[in-house]
Amino acid sequence: MKAKRLKRFYIYIIIVFWISPHYLYSQELYFSSISNTQNLPSLETYNIIQDSKGYIWICTENGLVKYSRDYKKIFDKRNGLNENSIYYINEYNKGEIELFTSDNRFLIIKNDSIQEHKFSRRIRDNINLPYRGTLFDIGYSINRNLENDLIVNSKVRTFKVGENNIEILTNDLKIDSNVAFIIEKGGQNDYFIKNNPNEKINRDINYIIIKINSGSKNRHYKLNLSKDSRIDWRNRIANMNGSTYFTFHDKLLKIDNNLNIETYTFPAVITSLYINSKHGLWIGVTSNGLFHYPDPKNMKVFSTGLKGLTVSGTIVDNEGGTWCTTTEKGVFYSSSYMVKQFNVLNDLNKKTTLLKTIENRTFISTQIDNLQILKQNKIRKISLIGTGNSDVVDIIRFKNKIYLATKGYVGVLDENFKLNNQIYYFTNEKRTRKVNITAYQLDKTDNFLYVLTPAILLKVQNNKGAVVGKAFNSKARCFKMFNDEIAYLGCSDGLYMMNIKNNNLNKIQGINSPVSKIISIKDSSLLIATKGQGLFQLTKGHIKKINLGEHNYLLNDIIDDKYGNIWISTSNGILKLTLKEKPGIKVINLNESNGLISKNIGNLTVSDNQLIFSSSDGLGVFPITIDLINKHRPNVYINSILVNDKPIDFKEDVINLTNKENSILFNLDFLSYKKGKDEKILYSLKGLFNEFRQTNNSQIYFENLPPENYELVIYGVNNDGIKSEKPLIVRFTIQPAFWQMKIFLFLMLTFVLLIAYFLIRNIIQNIKEKEREKTKIQKLISESQIRALQAQMNPHFIFNAINSIQNYILNKKEDEAYDYLARFSKLIRMVLNNSRENWISIKNELETLEIYVQLEQLRFQNSFEYFINIDESLDTYNTEIPAMIVQTYVENAIWHGIMNLETNKKGVLQIDFSKSGNTLKIVVEDNGVGRKKSNEFKNHNYKKSLGMQLVSERIKLANEQDPSNHITLTIIDLYDDLNNPIGTRVEIYIMNS
Repeated sequence: MKAKRLKRFYIYIIIVFWISPHYLYSQELYFSSISNTQNLPSLETYNIIQDSKGYIWICTENGLVKYSRDYKKIFDKRNGLNENSIYYINEYNKGEIELFTSDNRFLIIKNDSIQEHKFSRRIRDNINLPYRGTLFDIGYSINRNLENDLIVNSKVRTFKVGENNIEILTNDLKIDSNVAFIIEKGGQNDYFIKNNPNEKINRDINYIIIKINSGSKNRHYKLNLSKDSRIDWRNRIANMNGSTYFTFHDKLLKIDNNLNIETYTFPAVITSLYINSKHGLWIGVTSNGLFHYPDPKNMKVFSTGLKGLTVSGTIVDNEGGTWCTTTEKGVFYSSSYMVKQFNVLNDLNKKTTLLKTIENRTFISTQIDNLQILKQNKIRKISLIGTGNSDVVDIIRFKNKIYLATKGYVGVLDENFKLNNQIYYFTNEKRTRKVNITAYQLDKTDNFLYVLTPAILLKVQNNKGAVVGKAFNSKARCFKMFNDEIAYLGCSDGLYMMNIKNNNLNKIQGINSPVSKIISIKDSSLLIATKGQGLFQLTKGHIKKINLGEHNYLLNDIIDDKYGNIWISTSNGILKLTLKEKPGIKVINLNESNGLISKNIGNLTVSDNQLIFSSSDGLGVFPITIDLINKHRPNVYINSILVNDKPIDFKEDVINLTNKENSILFNLDFLSYKKGKDEKILYSLKGLFNEFRQTNNSQIYFENLPPENYELVIYGVNNDGIKSEKPLIVRFTIQPAFWQMKIFLFLMLTFVLLIAYFLIRNIIQNIKEKEREKTKIQKLISESQIRALQAQMNPHFIFNAINSIQNYILNKKEDEAYDYLARFSKLIRMVLNNSRENWISIKNELETLEIYVQLEQLRFQNSFEYFINIDESLDTYNTEIPAMIVQTYVENAIWHGIMNLETNKKGVLQIDFSKSGNTLKIVVEDNGVGRKKSNEFKNHNYKKSLGMQLVSERIKLANEQDPSNHITLTIIDLYDDLNNPIGTRVEIYIMNS
């Protein structure tokens, strides 16, 4: 009989276990262990707080840790914490950390210095006194009453510590002898008194009496206990919004201002209690993890986490990150308790092939031939046809039927989501062979259901698939039906538009990467997500790329919600987009630093105002209405300053250093705990540079700073790019050596300057005089050389012209000779006038060229024609060039290029003047025989071009005399497609600086 009763008891426990709301809930808080990164002195941790500056304090079995992400300080026997173990920690006064140690000492840490509280010895002596046979007693909590007296609770007693005395409140004769606990409600000054609770338990019916006092009101409450309960002595008390929360063993009492009491039972002994008006109620339980109630007014809504561990302490830091200490595995951290993961017991810790919500049901598939349905936090599993290779990829409701797509078949589900029928298609018109459909996606219009396969599109009619349109050019991945005539196909090489009516398939230009998802949004536009090119929007046939900034990752999935937000899963988290014309597209990147369980996100769906996402680490979920961005402005503090590798005291407003103390290392405490790619430290050092520079570590180093007054300005930037509200400012001065003092430097400089002045003035006067003489002589020499060259050029030109006149007379062409002589005389006058000047205007040069070319045309019987082109923007009257330079190359083009042409080919000479900026460009181009063939004629006739040599020498002298007008020359041989010479181009550049 006893065995049967025991069996029934266990069955009862199992039933309670499974129907309890704690275990029906399918979502868990997501935590990661950070004990290894913190390198804690012990994994047995007892409590945790965040102080007013933002530092995290962790109590362990082997010391107290002050933590700031990149830095930790351990308090232990080496620096005054003789007993190592800390059982209570709190910051009561700003900047003062209160500790209660395993040796019952009450300590204060201020500015990282440990000192014993003035009441410490009295508290210790009283706790160490034996009580009712208890030889070992230990204190573990401190509260305060309305008079600010300390209320100290130990394992078996309660003490009140006043300014002048210490009083044991336990076993007060004024208290009802049956009362085990007295709870005094006083707002934030709630406390409890132990009245020998172990002796007050009624073991016959297993209950205790608790008395609650609140001003003039009081109440006695009978708390029923579980049979054979092991009573734990670590009671906790807290108050929020007038409600008092008190723990006893596995019970939580919630007491309002009217002394109404609600009792909640947990799976095991409650080991920690933390309450925060913004972040709710947190309960730690022995070996059963953590329970979180976002709104303590509604204790039916909660989340769990860290199952299997004993949570000994919890805090939510300034950034919304949750920290938990455990007695088994150290410290765990969650970037956001708003992001949860699904219970791994339901096989939801795998990558999904299907994640879609229909009518408040979320359909999930993580295994071949299996479907799971999530509704109201309950999971239902359905086994499909056991094909062994059918990934479930899509589900849709169409005309009161539910259609399921897999990579092995398309099926119709009944109302119980069991497979009721299958859809096939036929490979020929005779319908002699039906084939299973390898489906990738389903979509619908008002009239028809459509199925996408890797190569064709099917329209479902009468539970049969009919091929529409033509076969695809590349493998299909997704699609969207615009209507029954137009379909958009996402393929491995881009986006296609299929016109079903005309049987046309056209590629949309601009998208060449694989398309992962297409959705329609409210304005009839399509959004196209790609794996490589980012996001595109298609509106009325026009495609445009949406600028995602630096977030153009591999896009995996895209959905919209009822608020108009667009959610995109990527290889680096989730993007949230708002597509508004004003103020424009807003892109928010959510990743692991915002609480996601992984950065590589797959499928997305929205259900009950929650975004559910899949990853390689399982399913996660968070409300779409909450903001996961870390908006807390981080604090930055100086941890230590090392000058020439030696630490210094930096309590003064301005740090004074000698001239030799000029290499400084600043070690910073950057109090931002969410690690992301945008976090950094910005700093400027006024006195050396004013612009802000950035670093990704917590050290700033300056080496060999010159003597100066400096101001170091530092900002911290958190993982989401939010900057500190106020900068950290450190002022320091590096004093100069005495020989660097301003008065010393001034006197020395004045003395040196006086001596130097008289010496230099005398030297300069001598140099100037010599330079004036030298410059004058050099100028005369250069001018003489140029005029000498010009004088050589003029006879050379005149000689060629007289030869032409002589030719006319010998051939008895008196009229031509007369006309030629008239023009020649005019040319001579112009040349003689120009020869007086080194530089002449383009206008004068053009008149001279015009007459010269006309004379040559007469001489050679119009066997060539010429063209002169002038840039309209060129001022020919006021722009000057060296005299006779252009004419020489024109003459060379006629004599050696054009005149050697065959008689049946007309010569063409082109002269161009143009200007770009400060550079004048002159081009002389002919269609003659080219330089190579021309040189053959010269060699044959033993004739040498003196004019070209003179021009080169003159250009060289002109550049030396006047560098501000620099002349360069380029000669280019012209060839046709068969590499035959077709002329020569001379380019003269005159650059005026």
